[in-house]
Amino acid sequence: MRVAVFSASASLHMRQFMRALADAGHDVTLVTTHSGNRDIGVPLIEMRRPGPLERRLPEALRVRIVAARLRGVFRRGHFDLLNVQQMTSVGILAASVFDGPTMLNFWGSDLLLPDLTPAWARALLPKVVRSAQAVQVCSRQMRDAAVALGGEPERLVCFQYGVDLDMFRFGGAPRTGHTIVSTRLLKPLYRIDVLIRAFALVRERFPDATLKLFGGGESRDDLVKLADDLGVGDAVEFLGHVTPERIAAAVAEAAVWVSLPPSDASALSMQEAMAAGAVPVVADIPTPHDWVREGCGVFVSDVTPEGVAAGIAEGVRLAESADYAGPNRAVVEAQGDRTKNLPRFARVAEAAADRRAADPADR
Repeated sequence: MRVAVFSASASLHMRQFMRALADAGHDVTLVTTHSGNRDIGVPLIEMRRPGPLERRLPEALRVRIVAARLRGVFRRGHFDLLNVQQMTSVGILAASVFDGPTMLNFWGSDLLLPDLTPAWARALLPKVVRSAQAVQVCSRQMRDAAVALGGEPERLVCFQYGVDLDMFRFGGAPRTGHTIVSTRLLKPLYRIDVLIRAFALVRERFPDATLKLFGGGESRDDLVKLADDLGVGDAVEFLGHVTPERIAAAVAEAAVWVSLPPSDASALSMQEAMAAGAVPVVADIPTPHDWVREGCGVFVSDVTPEGVAAGIAEGVRLAESADYAGPNRAVVEAQGDRTKNLPRFARVAEAAADRRAADPADR
């Protein structure tokens, strides 16, 4: 079948889903507004970005112009299915103008934090969800939110695309070191500042503790200064964007992996850490409960430096036993094996193109 994948990002997540369709033998074209996709390896249609004059037009007129461009691209391509990867405002618009069956992929904030989306796109979203042939989400909380928008339960599929379990191998347990790892972006949403302040308190109890921060983001310079001001700059490593292999090696040795956003989808990075044997210490929000069993991780309800420091200390205690590790690995193997979930995604897309409900085993 001929599939148009629309994405406003150059994310690895989009590329994994798109590659699953190509590996299943389908003719995939990426339609994108992001200039970072020119290396994508499949036919590419890069939408022209609005120029200075167009940006001065009233919002309603700009939206109609983009809609007309998208409609023209889709009609010329004679696509059997549109798969929208992440329901950004332009993604919502793309789904609304496509004439054939659509498969929508929600990533998290696009569904759970609707106020981040312009009002015109929020108004379109329920209609787009109701008319979609398939809607993919990655947590029970997101499934409930999609149903609240009018999504039909038999058209909803709930899974994360999964972990490369050959790369993220189990690193063994117990773990007696005091290495703490975060693989979340250095952006305000992820509250890395709270983590660094908590780490300063953790160092009072574990003087040999180290904190490794992977990923980039606009908060990096402020966070480096914060670590220095707190006197822990020599124990905090800002490692930036690195290869998945380096992250796999880090979580295979770490005692604790930390994530503190106030809202999240089914974080792939948490599943990777669990598979490799690091204890997850996470903000007490709904989605981690889909993965972390009682006694196999730490839920932090008090996301203050003091509360997070106490959570990390509890995580270190768990890491010193082996009880948490086997169950965590088993959960990821059962729910988050990439070799099973990506083909599952392709099967759901094939059913959507045929205007069929997905097989119950794939939902």
